[in-house]
Amino acid sequence: MRQERNHLKYNCDRLLEAKKAMALVNACSVPIDQAIKVALSSVGGMVFDALLKEVDQHVVWRVKLLTGGGRVKMYIDARSGHVLEAKAEITVDESYQSMPPEGARPNYLSPLKSVPRL
Repeated sequence: MRQERNHLKYNCDRLLEAKKAMALVNACSVPIDQAIKVALSSVGGMVFDALLKEVDQHVVWRVKLLTGGGRVKMYIDARSGHVLEAKAEITVDESYQSMPPEGARPNYLSPLKSVPRL
């Protein structure tokens, strides 16, 4: 009985997450590739994470980049495409700036591709 209850709760949680994701996608008019282009043109570097989320009742793209100076987190309005905030998460000491991050791939290997809209 307890396992069945946990299974039902798990399914209910997944359903709620799916509904929330659909609401975010429906409220978004800026596709992920456009948000990434805005981030790259603003600070440069290499994108390693992009996520559609709600922050303070605004739908935003959170884009994380690796730059020569460290990691940068940017918030881009998912309706207008304007940069709302950009902040350095981690700064890199000058002696390490010439070293690529471990596991990083050069920019020329594969261009970013658009993710199909739902």
